[in-house]
Amino acid sequence: MPKKSKLLVCTDDSQHSRVALRYALKEAESLNFKVEMLHVIDPSEYNTLFMAGDKLREEKQEEAEKMMKMLVKEVKDFSTVKPAYKIREGLLSEEVRKAIEDDGNVHMLILGKAPEAAGKKDLITMLSAELVGKIMIPMLIVPGNLTDQQIEELT
Repeated sequence: MPKKSKLLVCTDDSQHSRVALRYALKEAESLNFKVEMLHVIDPSEYNTLFMAGDKLREEKQEEAEKMMKMLVKEVKDFSTVKPAYKIREGLLSEEVRKAIEDDGNVHMLILGKAPEAAGKKDLITMLSAELVGKIMIPMLIVPGNLTDQQIEELT
């Protein structure tokens, strides 16, 4: 079996997501790995609106595409690795699992943790509870308040 050589990073437009991406890029440089960003669109935001739902779905897809392209541009001065990206639609944990299974080359899942999670639904706890035992790769949680210097020191 060939060695897996890709880091998968869950991304959105949050700061902690950007930090996780930067960490993944620096880690990929040191390991000579590829990086792929994954953004999952939750269809519950537009599934109940009948005909308007189609328009909202299209808008969400366009927003996600724009965001992913912006993230690729943002990191080009930070790293020699150019990340690829995928946009999927569905339940977050299910789509993350499917993306890992469909690819077959993912070495590790990297998630950013918001430093101010108090009072909010903790996505990391939910995702790790739903994915542990279903994905057979390590999951790395990156503190969302790391500086670029700290990322350099850790990778």
